[in-house]
Amino acid sequence: MLEGDGQRGFRVGAAVTARALERDPRIVATYPALAESAALVGSIQIRNLATVGGNLCNAAPSADMAPPLVALDAEAVIASAGGRRRVPVASFFSGVRRTVLAPDELLVELVIPAPGPRSGGAYLRHTPRRELDIAVVGVASQVSLTDGVCAKAASRWPRWRRRLCAPPRRSRRSPASRSRRRRSRAQRTSPSRRPGPSAISAARRSSAVTSSAS
Repeated sequence: MLEGDGQRGFRVGAAVTARALERDPRIVATYPALAESAALVGSIQIRNLATVGGNLCNAAPSADMAPPLVALDAEAVIASAGGRRRVPVASFFSGVRRTVLAPDELLVELVIPAPGPRSGGAYLRHTPRRELDIAVVGVASQVSLTDGVCAKAASRWPRWRRRLCAPPRRSRRSPASRSRRRRSRAQRTSPSRRPGPSAISAARRSSAVTSSAS
């Protein structure tokens, strides 16, 4: 489902692909930030399979389509056996890889309000590589003008974005214990503690004498 227009807003089904959002002229004209973010999801092959619902429900900090939807004040329609409820996309994420979905709930569609006249948006991201990489930082903006004056401005980046790698760990051993360990290791490998040529020769002579006596 992908229906609506610039006057009424759009309803976007959770199964709509990134490629469909990227190429739909209505989305490009009405929500350029969303179209730009969809065009950055993986390769063309991936975008033909990846869905906007999957991009959101995965709740990864690198989700490209999340910031534009938050900036556009979109709402997520969530369904269960008990009925449906709406949640702002800004409140849909509860943390890294976590959403407000209950075990018996599904994200079924997104409702995006009309941006209004003289409105525009953009999505920018930073990646280590130019192509086929996930966003380290992604920012979406949406601006509306009235009589040449900025009437509404929104700039969003997922507040749950953060480095997911563990911080460097300090050793729990004290400096004194580390020093003792280093001295002990040095002593074990010290040349003075290795058997020298004279000791080896004496051992060989002793072995030869024992063999001849027997």
